[in-house]
Amino acid sequence: MLKKYKDFFIITNILIIIVSLFLFPTLIKRQILLSLNVFITILFPTFFPMFLFTNLLIEYNTVIIISKYLKPFIEKIFHVRGECGYIILISLISGFPSGSKNIISLLEKNLITVTEANYLITFTHFSNPLFILNVVNLSLHNKLICLKILLAHFLSNFIIAYLLRPKKNTLTKEISFKKQKTNFSLSLNKSLKNTYNTLSLIMGTTIFCFLVSALIIKIFHLNNFTTIIVNGLLDLTLGTTSLKNISIPLITKSILILTFISFGSISVHLQVASILEKKVKYTNFLYGRLLGIIISIILFIIMLL
Repeated sequence: MLKKYKDFFIITNILIIIVSLFLFPTLIKRQILLSLNVFITILFPTFFPMFLFTNLLIEYNTVIIISKYLKPFIEKIFHVRGECGYIILISLISGFPSGSKNIISLLEKNLITVTEANYLITFTHFSNPLFILNVVNLSLHNKLICLKILLAHFLSNFIIAYLLRPKKNTLTKEISFKKQKTNFSLSLNKSLKNTYNTLSLIMGTTIFCFLVSALIIKIFHLNNFTTIIVNGLLDLTLGTTSLKNISIPLITKSILILTFISFGSISVHLQVASILEKKVKYTNFLYGRLLGIIISIILFIIMLL
């Protein structure tokens, strides 16, 4: 019964959007071009090189090499095998949704277990540092506050990792892994395909959320502040950049941006859910994001005292 209501809700909203395409063609065109501009100028340059080269590293079994050095630290702190350290490290550098993408890649290669994957998805949601230091700074014009946002965001994820870590020695059983021969041209081709598939997913969800956001604002005649909230919940890049156009206290802006980043926005959630499919529990990701909002805001306020 619940599924019927859910399907009815989705179908009704899709029909409303289709009708809106004819009612507001100029708005639709503007939002599509705006979302493509954001993807091309901000998201694509950030994600493409990281996704491509991390894919190549996985193809060349670099995970095994890196895990040997990370193993003592990862097993002691997080109670999972060393290979999980690769996912944490790459997530820190490249930003979301690389965490979910690499979790699935290593799970498919039998380098981590399903239990470990379900644990990792709760906290490997790290924003790209360049996004916070550059894009966020365009809205706040305060690098010190941006650094505090970055620190609060990163620390909150590590606190979640510590709080939710498995009991010691529950994941010590080794899993089998057969090292495969590699060929650079084939590995590059496979990595490019995986990268473009992920980027097309990011581009599609970005356009979708930009359109939905614009239609909600247009239909319900939302004020400036509510517009920022809707934009940020649907797409964090749109919400963050929209804050440039509103006069509210710096601390309020900072907490809003931190909330958008910690939650990830509907756009990121759609990307992660699509990447995970049914191999890893999406609810674990959602639970981690809700915890992340609370912990990161508490940490940020402490840093301001």
